Amino acid sequence: MSEARRLEGRVFCTAYNNGVYAIVTADVMANLSRVGKIVARLRAMDVEDEHVDIWKMFAHIPRTPIFTFTREERAKESPWFTGDEMVYHALVDYLIPGTGGEVRSSGFFVPFSNGMEVGIHGSKAQQDELRHVTTEQQFREAFGVSFDGALDVVRQMTCEKED
Repeated sequence: MSEARRLEGRVFCTAYNNGVYAIVTADVMANLSRVGKIVARLRAMDVEDEHVDIWKMFAHIPRTPIFTFTREERAKESPWFTGDEMVYHALVDYLIPGTGGEVRSSGFFVPFSNGMEVGIHGSKAQQDELRHVTTEQQFREAFGVSFDGALDVVRQMTCEKED
């Protein structure tokens, strides 16, 4: 089965905050939305207890991986990002025309966009944020291509357009 066939009809969701792009699969987006609605409902019912982390009650529902991208300089000095903006744009270009995938703009939590990863909001927030670091294997499983493979496909598409 070709890479294009594996992604045909798949939906990916993107968000942007404070110079950071994020992208997730539709499954992760659905889980993020569902848990967010449950947490909002519990808070509206005033169920929240200052000693209970409501989000931790839903740790069994996968809300990752969230792949994050930022400007090249920041990505080089901050290894928790998935990649830089060039990889993000190459990935989006790869997902849409060549594979039949769909990319939608959505609203969801964008890790590493508010400084929590560097500890400015305390060590608990830092630990929670750093759980969003992704791996090459997660990238390949979500998108059917490696970082370098996504860039290679876009380079090939660019060369074909120029010819």
